[in-house]
Amino acid sequence: MTKTTLKTISFVCLVIAFVSGFIFLMTFMSNQSAKKIIDQGQYITVKIVNKYIDEQKRPNKAPYKTYHLVLLPEGMENIKENYLWAGVFEEEYAELNLNQKLKAWILEKDIVLDYGEQNAGSESVKYFIIFIISSIILIAVRIKLKRIT
Repeated sequence: MTKTTLKTISFVCLVIAFVSGFIFLMTFMSNQSAKKIIDQGQYITVKIVNKYIDEQKRPNKAPYKTYHLVLLPEGMENIKENYLWAGVFEEEYAELNLNQKLKAWILEKDIVLDYGEQNAGSESVKYFIIFIISSIILIAVRIKLKRIT
């Protein structure tokens, strides 16, 4: 391999390591706050009473969309004071329907929806593995570069 190729590989691995490390930290922190709600919260059934998309227009940029569910704990009276709001990813938003029942943990007004195996913890592990692999490749390439020069 040429020196230029190794430098390119090194740069790409560095970018991948940085991005995956950042995403890992974000999902890990999200998982930690969700764990608190799961550990201290109450596991209940909720019903989706409304869905909406909040679109924020930004100058010279694509609009930013956030996806929200309005939930009502089972057995509660259908009044605004009993509603819970949860932000979800676009994929989950598309799959969920009005009046659908879900399991969730609540702690005061904080809520964590139960997605089963696919949660923030499993996502953080995936990005951690990507971070480790790209870091190992980066180190190997840097060693090879030092031997060439």
